[in-house]
Amino acid sequence: MSPEQVRQLTERYIPHVHAIVNGMRRRLPPWVATEDLAHAGVVGLLAALRAFDSRRGDFLEAYVVRRVRGAILDELRTSDPLSRTQRRDLRKARAAARTLEAELGRSATSDEIAERSGLAEARVRTVERLAHAAASPPTAEPSCEATAYEAAAVSELRRRLADRVGSLPGREQTVLSLYYHEELSLREIGKLLGVTESRACQIHGAAVRSLRAALGD
Repeated sequence: MSPEQVRQLTERYIPHVHAIVNGMRRRLPPWVATEDLAHAGVVGLLAALRAFDSRRGDFLEAYVVRRVRGAILDELRTSDPLSRTQRRDLRKARAAARTLEAELGRSATSDEIAERSGLAEARVRTVERLAHAAASPPTAEPSCEATAYEAAAVSELRRRLADRVGSLPGREQTVLSLYYHEELSLREIGKLLGVTESRACQIHGAAVRSLRAALGD
């Protein structure tokens, strides 16, 4: 792609960048700078245009959107003070805390969370402290809200999941909706669809495998 083509397409797709930023921005904490996200998005746009190869069969707009979203998520990830390992341990600690709260009818102590999650108590305190710092502006009191990257990543996952669900065969969409939204059992779903419970299970399994494959791309 020539420099002139890149310039023309940059002007054409700049509004797309701002639309993506605004869409993601609504799900982020208020102290995340829109300008930083927009800058990252423009960098992703330019990289996409320079790397685009129509011979691969990609659609330019879809390719651009994917690269812009990825660049914005990378920008948010770099501001996350937790490493991947720390974030994994944070998820384990919070899952343990939720389970204990349900069992005990009260908030769990850090030593109880550590014992249930298999983490050292100091590790639990450290990852929670980092998560609180990431979720709050420098002048605010600590909170338990998700970090900016977490919020954006979850939003992106939901968007991709919704897109993929919409492309599934109608019967698979119906089974997922009845199972996860209406909370029907597979036996009840089978009766509604006029199939056996085993067949309903097969349809559910096929839909889940398709979603996992799509999210793993």
